[in-house]
Amino acid sequence: MSLARISFGVVAGAISLAIESACALAMLWVLLHHLPKDIAGLWLLCLSFMPFFSLAQAGLGPAIVRRIASAKAAGSAAYCAEFSLAERAFDAATLFLIGIFALIYALYFSEVGVNLLEPNAVALLFSSFVASLLVRLFALRRFQVVVGWGYVGLDRLAMAAGTIASLGATYLLLSFTRNVLYAGLGLILGALLFYALSCIARRVLIQEKCSAQRQRQSALPLSSLVSESGGLLILTLVNLVVMSADVWVVERLFGVAQVPAYVAQTKIILLVTAVAGLAQQMIYPSIAAAWSANAHASVKRLYMGAIVSSWGIGVLGYAMVFATAEPLLTAWIGPESFLGYKILMVQILLGLVFINHIAFAYPVFATGNNPFIVASIFNALLTLPLSILLGERMGIIGVVLGNLIGTLLPSAWVVYKSRQYLLIRPVSACATH
Repeated sequence: MSLARISFGVVAGAISLAIESACALAMLWVLLHHLPKDIAGLWLLCLSFMPFFSLAQAGLGPAIVRRIASAKAAGSAAYCAEFSLAERAFDAATLFLIGIFALIYALYFSEVGVNLLEPNAVALLFSSFVASLLVRLFALRRFQVVVGWGYVGLDRLAMAAGTIASLGATYLLLSFTRNVLYAGLGLILGALLFYALSCIARRVLIQEKCSAQRQRQSALPLSSLVSESGGLLILTLVNLVVMSADVWVVERLFGVAQVPAYVAQTKIILLVTAVAGLAQQMIYPSIAAAWSANAHASVKRLYMGAIVSSWGIGVLGYAMVFATAEPLLTAWIGPESFLGYKILMVQILLGLVFINHIAFAYPVFATGNNPFIVASIFNALLTLPLSILLGERMGIIGVVLGNLIGTLLPSAWVVYKSRQYLLIRPVSACATH
């Protein structure tokens, strides 16, 4: 991949993150100014299930990008085989997504929502959320192929455009109706724009076209992709537990009305984490290509550069967060939105651990390997019970502290294995690839 495309991807990713984060804060303002706090909290609780969207992809995204990037250089037959495999994998992911959210609604959300809305309204609200995710999944199945061809960043800009559309539609609809159901409609409208842009991008940018007959002739078994993406599925599940379950714990322990303030402060922390991880996501296809070509010097250079960039952005970003969080949240969301500097400091420490975790893990995934499965499972088993236990005894700060304690040791293991894999033993690691 050319330096120009990587640079465009980094800039596009940065713009997208800025837009997504600004829209997330703006959406909080819209919800809290047009809906009662508990109803706004219910919709934010619904949005907290968004990471299950990543789980539904079952680690497919990075695996498909890596395989497409490698196959397109091998000729049309290899590319069409991988294209067919990606299509069938996303069909399975769609069914998986529907099954996951059916369970979430039956086992959890319906019980929370029925205390605030009529049962039919709760079902309709949740269904609109799921419908928006399905549309986003259909868009991503097109954009993953585009990214595999080396056009990084376009998917981020398209997603940002959809987010802006969702925010604008939600603002207008809630201004006139004051009905939370229209927030779900706004989310669907933004997803439809994202889908339309994905169709345009794939039609215009992809040079190789694969007929249905050619795909059948070159079909690869789905298991070949599942075996690679399975490790990423486990990591995604861990990230879901570590980075999202705290919202559900807060709702269970302190009530749905406490969710908006907690989500507001957490989103600022996650913004810095996302920006710091941008380098890994944009350089991912380049590391995959360099690893396949046995260009170990290039892999090492990209690996170290991304880690240094992540830490630099993280330290600078969290210094700005600490200095501005209280006045920003108070002015934007309301006088009771800042949870205090003690909670903020623990959140910042947790954010730094996440940044370090991602910086060392993501380059290894670009090689098609995942030596972090045991550490990931250990992380998931620790964080949720510790968050509940400490939350019951210490309040909200205990929820965050439980996440931090449960993540420290697994993150240290990720650093050790990553350095061993890409710096200490690159030749032997490549031999097993």
